[in-house]
Amino acid sequence: PIMGGIEAAKAIRNANDEFPKNIPIIACTAGVTPHEIQECYDAGMNDFIGKPYKPDEMAEKIKKYLS
Repeated sequence: PIMGGIEAAKAIRNANDEFPKNIPIIACTAGVTPHEIQECYDAGMNDFIGKPYKPDEMAEKIKKYLS
């Protein structure tokens, strides 16, 4: 990839008018230490799911942000 998830989230949040500012971003990452989770939030992500993820957990997170 051209950029990682942290960089992508920052780019989306800092984009002028390319993306809605309130678009939900959910990290799907193997890094689940408190520091790594905080990095996701600091980059502008709304939530995270640790890998390997459970499909039901992913569906619930998506539903949370779509409703």
